[in-house]
Amino acid sequence: MGALFAAGCTPPEAPTFHPIGYAAPSVHAAPFKLQQVDCRPCHGADLAGGAPAGEWPTDVGCDSCHDDGWRQDCTLCHGGDETEGGAPPRDIDGRGGPDGTFAPHTTHVTGTVHAEWDCTQCHVQPEDVLSDGHVLDDTPGRAEVLFDAGQSPQTVWDSVGCSNNACHGDGLSEGQVLLSDAPLTCDGCHPGPESLATDQSDMSGDHLQHTMHGIPCSWCHPNVDPQGEIIDPTTHVDLAPTVGMPESITVDSGHCSGLCHEYQHFSISW
Repeated sequence: MGALFAAGCTPPEAPTFHPIGYAAPSVHAAPFKLQQVDCRPCHGADLAGGAPAGEWPTDVGCDSCHDDGWRQDCTLCHGGDETEGGAPPRDIDGRGGPDGTFAPHTTHVTGTVHAEWDCTQCHVQPEDVLSDGHVLDDTPGRAEVLFDAGQSPQTVWDSVGCSNNACHGDGLSEGQVLLSDAPLTCDGCHPGPESLATDQSDMSGDHLQHTMHGIPCSWCHPNVDPQGEIIDPTTHVDLAPTVGMPESITVDSGHCSGLCHEYQHFSISW
């Protein structure tokens, strides 16, 4: 990419300097993140200053002002408003409020209904500010969404929602969710305790027969309470159903035997 210069800043052949106040983060941060300016010709390829590869090298670099460790500090540029990590970020241009255009960010990283997911579920997580594909990449002004390292790599994001997504599937197949669908309850991804019988019939095995008799999910799924609320987020949305039968029941090859919900099972098929 060719060298670009901020307003009031031209090459040193006609000697000049940054506008007054340009060193303030609120002034130079946005042009840098959006790649409206390329700082490297003067401040070096690594932005440490004095790089011989620069067209107009200067000894001044980002390290001259920023504290040690700034290159690995995610919250220097985004995040830190609702959580201590780099998520949720504001929009890449600094607008849009603490959650930017993706309101569910906080839910995804704080472990309210599933484990505290790392950024790598939906993004390539850089090691520092100059990592490939991060700030100085080939797509200025855009934050890439890549699911390759997540548990649902086949997911498709189209800026209005996710589709082909196992995280929001019904346990049997992938599902989809739109930004406009929030906040989700149990039946936002699969039939829940309050779902209609017609929806329950789409679930695996004999779910329908059990729910028709008012048997709560917690009798077979110990990661929820009797009201159906998640009590162990780490075992939810992990692509592995959590099943814990009562001690009076034994399960063998999909058949239940023993006393449960006041009914004696004699090798009943699930």
